[in-house]
This record gives sequence, C-alpha cells and structure tokens, in this order.
Amino acid sequence: MPPRPALPESISGCTLQGTIREGPAVLVVRARDTLGLPLDFHLFQGDLLEGRLPKASFFDQVRATASLHHERLAAVVNAGEKGPWWFVACKGSEGATLADLFRRGHLDEERVLGICAGVAEGLAVLEGAGLRHGGIEPGAVALPGAGQVLLGLRRLVPADLAARDPRYLSPEEARGEEGGMGADLFVLGLLLFEALRGRPLLEGAAAEVRARLARGEIPPPAPLLAGVNPRTVELLAAMLSPDPRLRPPTAADAVRVLRQLQAAFTMTESLE
Repeated sequence: MPPRPALPESISGCTLQGTIREGPAVLVVRARDTLGLPLDFHLFQGDLLEGRLPKASFFDQVRATASLHHERLAAVVNAGEKGPWWFVACKGSEGATLADLFRRGHLDEERVLGICAGVAEGLAVLEGAGLRHGGIEPGAVALPGAGQVLLGLRRLVPADLAARDPRYLSPEEARGEEGGMGADLFVLGLLLFEALRGRPLLEGAAAEVRARLARGEIPPPAPLLAGVNPRTVELLAAMLSPDPRLRPPTAADAVRVLRQLQAAFTMTESLE
C-alpha cells in the first residue's frame, strides 16, 4: 500500500485538528469552521479508492446521503476534493459518544433502550432511502445532550478500506460479504448487549473475533444478562441471530420494539 499523503492544514477555511479514527483509506478528523463550531471531516485517499470505486459513484453516494435531513443523522455540509483527498464534512458534536459511556462500564437498561432506539430511527431513515449505514460502532453514536442521539456518517467505501473494528461486524461482513440492513441491526444488537453487560459480546484478538463471527459462533445473550428484562433479552437474541432472516425484518420494526421496551419502564414507575 502506498504511503499516506500528508493531510492539509485546512479545508474550505476549516482548520483540521486531531484524528478521531482511521482505516486503510479513510481518516476521520475533527475540525472547526470559521465560527469555531465542530465539524467531522471524513477524508478518503482517492488513489486507493479510484480502482475500487469510481469518483463519480463515490460522490453520487455522498449526494444521496446529503439529501437526508433527520435529527438522528449527522448532516453533510460539504464535500469535494483537496489534493489527493476526497472529503465529506459533517456537523460534529461536542458531547460524549457511546464509546465514552462504554469506558465507564454497563449502562442503565432504560437509557440503553432509548439510545439504541435512536440509532434504529436513524437506520430506518437510511433504509427508507434504500441505503444502509455499514459503519456502526460506539464512536459513531454521538450523544449531544439529554435524550439526543446522532448517528455518524454512513460507510461510503468498500468495507476492507474502512475503519472497522471486528467486534462490531455482522457474520456476513466478517465473511467479506457486503450485507444489508440486517447486518446493521446485528451490530446494533452488539451495542445493546455491550451497554447492558459492560463488555463486548466477543473479545480476543481481532483475527479470532472475525473468524468466530464468520462461522456464526454467537454466544446466546440470556446466560450473560441476569437481571435484564426477558423481553429485552428476547429482542437481543433475534438481533444477534447468525441468520439475517431471523433478525427484525426492518429497522422500523426494531424501533417499535425498542420504544415499547423503553416505555415499559416509565409505565412501571408510574404504577409504583
């Protein structure tokens, strides 16, 4: 793989700051606009992508993503080229991410259900436009404020060139398949499980985790989640099925069940 070209100091008047995450052909960099507001620049190494994804196709995907305006999706505000880099800029968030919360241990079940329902709502918007996310991970879920959930930019490049942690892959993705919305719902299940237990479902060396996922070796969640609402565990078992056909049929179905489970906590409190 050729050496990575130097990053520009600024793009469209925005000063680039620290790198948030990176993959073989992708960097996500925090920046500030002329008003000092945060932006996340997704930088793609054009010479590595050109043979796999024509430039015109890439920017067609960017335009399709930018056309979606929803409170659960990070807004695309700019895109173009800067030297060897193709870039997409999204509004950033100053708040915590789900990754920040994971570092503190397991989370309250009611709060977790609300966060995951918010992610699923973002996925439902994408699904309604014939798209999927393909890059869900804890760092891609921003929590700007109380009750707010913001899903970062969807994956725009082939999976092997993106910044993917094998702990947040579906079995089909671990086998090198592209996957559909069912793959995103599986990964959402991984986030829900980790939030409830305080540890990822699959741990170990990256190659080992990927191989276990590819073989469909998914531990059943019930024995690992004592004290969690059985209906939540039932939903998790479906979301984490190695067979995509046994997962929730659509993101909207996942939203409906997650919101029902979340509402049950409020109803229980009102009865006490």
